[in-house]
Amino acid sequence: MAMKPLKVREVNSFIKKLIYSNPLLNNVSIVGEIVDLKKSHSNIRFFNLKGDKEEIIRAICFEDSVEIEEGKETILTGKIDIYPQNSVYQIIVKKAEVLKDGESYNRLEKLKEKLFKNGYFDPAKKKPIPKFPQNIGIITSLKSAAVKDILNVLNSHKFGLNINIYDSSVQGINSAEKIVRGIEYFNKKEVDIILISRGGGSKIDLEVFNHELIADSIFQSKKPVICGIGHEIDTSIADLTADSYSTTPTGAAKLIVENYISYIEKINFLRDNIIQKTESLIQRKYNYVNLKKNKLLILSPYRKISDKLNYIDKLENKMSSSISENINNKYKKLEELRYKLSKYDYNNILNKGFVFIKDKNSTIINSVEDINYQEHYYLYFKDGRAIIDFIENGE
Repeated sequence: MAMKPLKVREVNSFIKKLIYSNPLLNNVSIVGEIVDLKKSHSNIRFFNLKGDKEEIIRAICFEDSVEIEEGKETILTGKIDIYPQNSVYQIIVKKAEVLKDGESYNRLEKLKEKLFKNGYFDPAKKKPIPKFPQNIGIITSLKSAAVKDILNVLNSHKFGLNINIYDSSVQGINSAEKIVRGIEYFNKKEVDIILISRGGGSKIDLEVFNHELIADSIFQSKKPVICGIGHEIDTSIADLTADSYSTTPTGAAKLIVENYISYIEKINFLRDNIIQKTESLIQRKYNYVNLKKNKLLILSPYRKISDKLNYIDKLENKMSSSISENINNKYKKLEELRYKLSKYDYNNILNKGFVFIKDKNSTIINSVEDINYQEHYYLYFKDGRAIIDFIENGE
């Protein structure tokens, strides 16, 4: 009967119990070289202990009093534990005894000293980086994320670059010969620059770039070499030997196209400046033309004639208005006089049954004393007149 399959956490729990139940693993001392040392904000140290065959065991130290130093051969004492989330076992360090500089550290320092004496790091011997490289040779693993980052930068502005990638492993000591073959390959090709790159990793992952074979090949290359190896602290021998380097693949790609980008920015600046100045000039000329146009309109005979005609029209309107007003006023006065006259019109008086008397000189007689009994008088009615004589009263 087949055994029921276990869950991952069940296997990890079982292994953890085995480790905890072993007295040796609860208080064990291990010797090796401290590499990839990192500290958290709370001073917890994370690092690897490397053996003489490049094997490693992870380690963590919570004790502030314990001194841990990068590159030193050290005896660590503590207990083995398992981190179940990723099935990794590690030593939780309680005590550390530094013995000496680690073998790989000493080997690296001796190699640096040798290469320095041979001029590998001499700035005077660095090959100039072409300002506008067209043909780019890249040595990296096609499976790495670094490839995508590099191509994104190189193709971001459509510079029309010819990019040739040499697929090589970039981790492990055996990768050195493949990287060297990549450098030799591009030295036989029409490339302007060679980029060696890989993404970040631990110190052990990046150790291949401290190999003397790679340093020799970079130094002897007829083509300029840029390194873009992802690291935060240590600078590799490949970096120091290369004609230029960056701590990231993206940064190294930017070194290749920085002059293209700089010139594009300058061209864009000049273009914007020309557009701004042209627009400003056009606006000034437009304002100048408008000013002259307005001045011509002010000084032109047509404008003067038009102004005079307008003035005449205003006068004509004013005169017409004044005359109309004067006529209206006269008419009103006439109406008033007519009204007043109508009150004194003798026809109106006659119509009421009254009569009046005039003498032969048409003088109205309005008193008995004015009558001359020897003369004829005229008596006026509403429909005519009659001649009358007055007889003096004898009384």
